[in-house]
Amino acid sequence: MDQSTSTSDSDMSQRRAARSELFTLVHRMSCACATHSRHIDAPMSLDVFCRVEDQNQSLIEAAEILGLGPRDCAYLLAGFRRDLAAELVSLLLSAKLPDPVVECQSHDIENWNEGR
Repeated sequence: MDQSTSTSDSDMSQRRAARSELFTLVHRMSCACATHSRHIDAPMSLDVFCRVEDQNQSLIEAAEILGLGPRDCAYLLAGFRRDLAAELVSLLLSAKLPDPVVECQSHDIENWNEGR
C-alpha cells in the first residue's frame, strides 16, 4: 500500500467518525426538542417519532402498534421531523456565537476587538 492510499484511508475514517458524531448530536438534539412542551399538541406524531428514533422500530412496526397505516405513520413522522428541523435551525440562528479567540495581538487587532 502506498502513502497516498493510507492517507486517504485515514481521511476517510476521520470523515466517517465526524459524520457519526454529527449524526449522534443531531439525533440527541432532535429527541430533546421532541419532548419540548411545544410538541405536546401532537402526541401521536411524538409517539411515532420516539418509537422510530429512540426504540429503533421500523415504520411498519410502529404503525401496527399504534393502529395506523404505514403511510399515515410516515406522514406523521415526516411532519414531525420537519417541525423539529425548523426548531433546531431557529435555535441555532438565535444562539450567540462566542467571541473569536485572537492569538496574535497587534495594535490593529486590539482596536478591532475593542470595537474602535
